[in-house]
Amino acid sequence: MSIRETISRRNLLQKIGIGASAVTVITLAPVCPSDAAPGLTQQAAKYQTTPKADHQCLNCNFFVAPGSCKLVKGTIVPTGWCQFWAKKPSQS
Repeated sequence: MSIRETISRRNLLQKIGIGASAVTVITLAPVCPSDAAPGLTQQAAKYQTTPKADHQCLNCNFFVAPGSCKLVKGTIVPTGWCQFWAKKPSQS
């Protein structure tokens, strides 16, 4: 028995359609808030509660007032610093 005899074109197209639908559902599934939480520990980010020169969390692109970060877990002080510091874009 050949492959052509065991799999009809209709069956193949149905299976492809089901697979594509499953991928779409998985891709569009809502993200659980706990999954979206920052994943880096303060230790991994080399976070410190003091600034490094003029680099401090308050003027970092990832800082979220009043005391959190988009990248680093835990309470973040505005005068802190970590190795992922990135200057906030200037707002005109």
